[in-house]
Amino acid sequence: MARSAPARRRPARRRAVPAKRGRISVAGRRAPATRRAPLLSPDLRREISGVGSIGLGLLIGAVLLMPGGGAVAGPLHDWLFGALGVGAWLAVIGLIVTGGRLCLTSEWGAGTIAATGCGLTVLALLGLLGLAAPASAGALGRWIGPGIGTGLGRAGATALLIAFTAIGLVMATELRVGPVLRAAAEWLTAARERTAAPDPEEPGWPRPPAPGPR
Repeated sequence: MARSAPARRRPARRRAVPAKRGRISVAGRRAPATRRAPLLSPDLRREISGVGSIGLGLLIGAVLLMPGGGAVAGPLHDWLFGALGVGAWLAVIGLIVTGGRLCLTSEWGAGTIAATGCGLTVLALLGLLGLAAPASAGALGRWIGPGIGTGLGRAGATALLIAFTAIGLVMATELRVGPVLRAAAEWLTAARERTAAPDPEEPGWPRPPAPGPR
C-alpha cells in the first residue's frame, strides 16, 4: 500500500493591522493656528518704559523741589528726604538716565544694566555721604556708610564705596575706563612738562640792565 504524501501546512495569514489614518488625516487637515500680533511691539514697549522712567524721575524731582503742591506731595517729600537725604536727587538722576538708555538703545538689556548701575551708584554715594556728612545722607546713607566702616574701617569703607561708584557709573553710562585713564595720564604729563619748563622770554620787551658795580 503506497504511503500518501504528507499534506503541507499552509502558513497562517497575518492579520493586516489597519493604519491609524484618522489622527494623521485630521491633524493634517487642521489649519495652523494663527498667532495674534501683540498690541505693542517690543520696541514700542521699551520706549514707553523709558518715557515712564523719565516721567517718574521728573515727578519725584518736582515733589522734592515744590513739596506743598498737594496732599501726597508733602508726606512723600518728607519721607524721601528722611530716607535718602540729598541722595533723593541722585535717585531722580538715576531714573532719568535709565529712561534715556531705554529710549536710545534697541535692547532691553541696556536698560536693565543702566538701572543696575544707577542703583549701585546711588547706594555707594549714599554710603560715602553717610561717612562724610551723616546729617545729609538720610537714614539709608547713615546705615550703609558706617555699617561698612564698622567692618573695614573708615579708609577701607571709603575705598570700597568709591570703587562701587565707579563700577556703577561704567554700567549706567557705558563709560570706557581705558580712554579716560589715557586722557588723564596725558593731561598729567603735559602739566608736569609745563611746570618743569622755564618760562620763555617774551619778545619786544627790553631786558633790564645788569646792575653795575658801586
